[in-house]
Amino acid sequence: MISNMLDYMLDFYNMTNSCNADVIYKGALWHENIEEIGTVIRRKMDSDNLSSRDCRAYFSIFVEMMSNMLKYSADKTDGGVTKGAFFSVYENGAYYALCGNLMKIEHKELIKSRIDNLNSMDKMSLRRLYINELKTTNINPENEGAGLGLIEIAKCASTPIEYEFFPHDEQLTFFTMRASVSLMEAN
Repeated sequence: MISNMLDYMLDFYNMTNSCNADVIYKGALWHENIEEIGTVIRRKMDSDNLSSRDCRAYFSIFVEMMSNMLKYSADKTDGGVTKGAFFSVYENGAYYALCGNLMKIEHKELIKSRIDNLNSMDKMSLRRLYINELKTTNINPENEGAGLGLIEIAKCASTPIEYEFFPHDEQLTFFTMRASVSLMEAN
């Protein structure tokens, strides 16, 4: 298997260049490597002279996507560490955050309905929902966020959240999500 990998490196390199991917990560997720990936993203944004508003928005999306994978991915290493994939892509004046991970099929309809609901809301409605969910979460500490991460992504994104589910097997589906931040002029 490893010998075939050499054949794919040029294809991988060309594919990532053609889609302007700045940061690509696929593998085990734990807080320390998420922080390291975040540092790389912040440095890239600093070198691109992004406005502080755009940096905050994109970084919030990154953090929430990684946190969701960390908590909910059904793909785990032998040691029980969560796995997932993340791409940071720049194209046509916008930064795109893309993530993907295996999840249990039984959660598919809940995730789909939550994202569809969030996509139907304006920014003010999303802010109100976020505040309401924060209050609800504080009342019920067993509620692991009640979708706060998805709400934060929807609040920060310039366009509706895009997502798709790809069949994997009878118990799992591969969930992908994309959110973008359209860039303003740097401060």
